[in-house]
Amino acid sequence: MNFNLGGLLFVFMIYQPSTAVEKIHSCLPGSVKNICILDHVFYNRSLNIKHIFPQNYSIVHIGNDGWKKGINSVIQAFDGQLYAELGHPPVLESLTAEVEMLEIPRALSYANFAGNRIEAFWIEEGDAEPQLSYLDLGQNGLSRLTNITAFVNLETIYLQANQLEVLELYVFKNFTKLKVLNLNYNLFTVLSGDLFPPSLIYLGLEYNDMTTLDYGTLQLPSLKVLNIGQNSLRTIDVAQLLLGLPKLEVLRLSHNKLSHESLRSALEVLRQRNISYRDESSKVSCYYDSEQIEGVCMERQPTVGGRVKIVLLSILSVLIAILFVLLMYWVYVFMNK
Repeated sequence: MNFNLGGLLFVFMIYQPSTAVEKIHSCLPGSVKNICILDHVFYNRSLNIKHIFPQNYSIVHIGNDGWKKGINSVIQAFDGQLYAELGHPPVLESLTAEVEMLEIPRALSYANFAGNRIEAFWIEEGDAEPQLSYLDLGQNGLSRLTNITAFVNLETIYLQANQLEVLELYVFKNFTKLKVLNLNYNLFTVLSGDLFPPSLIYLGLEYNDMTTLDYGTLQLPSLKVLNIGQNSLRTIDVAQLLLGLPKLEVLRLSHNKLSHESLRSALEVLRQRNISYRDESSKVSCYYDSEQIEGVCMERQPTVGGRVKIVLLSILSVLIAILFVLLMYWVYVFMNK
């Protein structure tokens, strides 16, 4: 059965009565011309409250200002009606406001809903072409991106720290303007290169669990930065990788499971191509069980001497255990004479 999720979602909300109590919201002191910062927005259409928001601002920010901790606004469902009440701002940020369901207005050009609880989102009903060019849905609970296909004008997408495991083949097929795609901190184990549009300049795949790269399909002629650090790659063929990335300038690959020999071979190829690979952090930022190799943090590997030491310690532990058993047996025999 076909049905419009966006149209049915708000049926549960009670119609606003004419005798509703008015809640007048004001921009925080310090807000500048065309920018309105709102906090303590507790919005629930089922309550007997009529919210009145400031109008004629091109940028509206709701919720945490990035400096304070905790939650100071709650908007469980954001839709076109609330967007209209806010005055149709082309730029909207609603951070850590407990948003669970999101209907993205077609007129919105910049949307930042990071740090919420969004598991589903969709586009507002209508015929107008969606204007959205920037979308940040990082730190939410997304497991699928089916409804993102409508936003073909997107140039920047942040989807870090969600629950994404698989990308459908068609998701970014028509995204001819997409330049930045951040998929860091998700659950991908393998990704095919043909999932990504050739217009990409930045691709972030850090902190996933990828074990292999599909070199043959990774054809991104405009890509300048590729971040594949913090994965589970045990091998990497940089020369083959670069065949599909002719304009690559930066490759981040720290904290994988590469042998030091494989890493040094890869770094040699990158040096020859004048491609940056050094971590931006200093040596002290490597984990306690890692070491820095030519500016790249990689898992520390035991040396030959270290392996011998481990074997000797294991043998010593076994001998001590045998001696302890013999001692206890001797005590038992002596006590029972």
